[in-house]
Amino acid sequence: MVKRSSKRSEKKARNNASKRYSPKGYSDQNEFLYDMRQAFSVDITADEANRNAALEDSLFVAGEQWDDTIKQRRIREKKPVLTINRLPAFIGQLVGNRRMNETQIRVTPDVGGTKPAAQLRQGIIRSIEKTSRADRAYNNAFQNSTICGIGNFGVTIDYAFDDVFERDARIYTIPNPLAVVWDANSVEPTGADAERCFVIEEVDKDDFDKVYPDAATGDLEYDSGISQNFGDGWYEEGKIRVVHYWEMQYEERTLVLMRNGDVNDVTDMSSNELREIFPNIVLDETTGEPYMRKSLRSKAVCHICTGKQILEGPIELPIKRLPVFRVPGWEIDTAYNRQRFGVVRFAKDPQRMHNYWRSVIVEKLMLTPKAPWVASAEAVEGRENQWRNAHLSNDTLLIYNGSAGQVPTRTEPAQLESALIQEASMASQDMKDVTNIHEAALGMTSNEVSGKAILARQKVGEIGSVIYLDNLDMAIEECGKVLNDLIPVLYDTHRVVKVIDVDEFGTEQERLAVINGEVEEEPDITVGKYSVTVHTGPSQVTRRLEAAEGMLNMVNAMPQFMQVAAPEIVEAQDWPGAGKIAKRLRKQLGLADPEDMTPEEQQAAQAAAQAAQREQQMKDAAFAAELAEKQAKTVEMNARAAKARAEIQKMVMDTIIDLQRLQNETDRVELDAIEVAARIESIDIQDGATVIGIARQILEMETTPPPGMQQMLTSQGVPNV
Repeated sequence: MVKRSSKRSEKKARNNASKRYSPKGYSDQNEFLYDMRQAFSVDITADEANRNAALEDSLFVAGEQWDDTIKQRRIREKKPVLTINRLPAFIGQLVGNRRMNETQIRVTPDVGGTKPAAQLRQGIIRSIEKTSRADRAYNNAFQNSTICGIGNFGVTIDYAFDDVFERDARIYTIPNPLAVVWDANSVEPTGADAERCFVIEEVDKDDFDKVYPDAATGDLEYDSGISQNFGDGWYEEGKIRVVHYWEMQYEERTLVLMRNGDVNDVTDMSSNELREIFPNIVLDETTGEPYMRKSLRSKAVCHICTGKQILEGPIELPIKRLPVFRVPGWEIDTAYNRQRFGVVRFAKDPQRMHNYWRSVIVEKLMLTPKAPWVASAEAVEGRENQWRNAHLSNDTLLIYNGSAGQVPTRTEPAQLESALIQEASMASQDMKDVTNIHEAALGMTSNEVSGKAILARQKVGEIGSVIYLDNLDMAIEECGKVLNDLIPVLYDTHRVVKVIDVDEFGTEQERLAVINGEVEEEPDITVGKYSVTVHTGPSQVTRRLEAAEGMLNMVNAMPQFMQVAAPEIVEAQDWPGAGKIAKRLRKQLGLADPEDMTPEEQQAAQAAAQAAQREQQMKDAAFAAELAEKQAKTVEMNARAAKARAEIQKMVMDTIIDLQRLQNETDRVELDAIEVAARIESIDIQDGATVIGIARQILEMETTPPPGMQQMLTSQGVPNV
């Protein structure tokens, strides 16, 4: 259960024995222990019926499935007493389904909280779970809840290492489902409202004396100062009951509200001191007094003790509930009490009937080879043993006394009644109906043919067991809340912690983080409030297999997908050396992670990167030079084009002047001056076709152009007419 250091426990025991520590509110230890024993008796008596039934369920699953009277009678009659225990298969179906999934504790920021600090808290809780092997505690509690209706696990604190003062939280397993006695007035499934509980350890006296050599171990029944009613069970021969007695304690505090919304604890402060220390308090508009209210601060306090002495304590944790978590199965409140049971309780009778009928079937079959002979006494006189042992002999000759007259005859062997087989089958079916786990869920062939029908039947069984999974999730969520409350207490200094992050594929990645520093990269995780929720889904292995299968399906549908994500696809496969192949692919594609490279490979990669950078710089410089050269050529070409346009414009203007002169010299040209001006304005000197158009107009005048004009037109490509 809870591991304790022998030296530390021995030292605390001696200190308690010497100082005779008295808990707060009690005059001495005896008064405290009397109340503790009385509370223990009340709580264990209130749950006695459920505890006895749970013990019977556990023994039944372990194989004690026959009534003692019937079993002894059949043994005396030399009849088979078979135990065909089918219950582990049903329990294994539920427990296996749970182990294929996992519950993740998630932390989100609340008032005054930040997302980086919430992620760190979440990573610390995952690290606590990993270090504590919390999955064992969760699975053990779940298994016990399915078998006998209740399971438990707890949280404790211990030093992080043997040579440091820093403390860490730990989640521990409570293997015995009846090792925890809960407050009789608690009604919450997880025990969140319990005011006390007892975690029991039955310790051998020799081991007890090694850990607590100075502790008193006298028998309470012979202690005149203690009532005999509370001595039962605390001390037995060779065994001593040690309990971890957890109880909630409350301290009244006074809170005051500040103008910025903060709330401060001002217990035991006078009004003047309050105004001096907190000048920005909110004042009541009516009375002018500070706006205050009373509150209760809770803490869980543990004393480790026997029935007669406190061995260790007090151990105080500033949390809102007891650090022990209850995982129940079915719970039904009747008019008289609360009934609690698991999946085994109502499957016991079908299992008993199944054992009985199978034993009777075997009994009948055993009689089959012993078919009796019917003969007169005279016919077998002197030969009785030969006929009795005929079924064991290989002799083919059987002799009888012929003078007797009657020949011995053999009767038909005992026939196996079909009703026996039918009853055994009915008992087997009753077990499936009671547990709601049928052939499809157990991997047996049934009337379901298609895969969809099989999955639907399996789904029915899973839905029927959701109550067990949901109760475990509630307990894990409560555990997460306690760990979240302990983080500001245990991780309140500037230190390095190990956190575990989970990516979108469910892969865990461990890293070291610095917390409570003065820079932004070292967030203070003690400031603000945070909320805790849980999420249940496939485990990391299951998600990895599903991801690998989905990737292969994508490759079959889209072969080009392999070219895009080849390293990730290979890495997701469950092959020997898949990781090495993925690394080689990344190196080949130039996507290798520097952390996966050797120092030589990192140097080579850096040199290659530098060479590639220099080559790229040279390419950039050559491109810039080429661009500058092209820009210069463009400027030169633009200049030449401007010069050409100017020459063409001059030639056009000269042509127009010649046309005007020609108009004045000849009477056959009837061009209006206004029309000529309009044509001149419409001339686009940038268009080489305009010159040809002018030439055609001149030719249409049916006159001989000037010699210079014909030469100019010839240079522009106009044929000589």
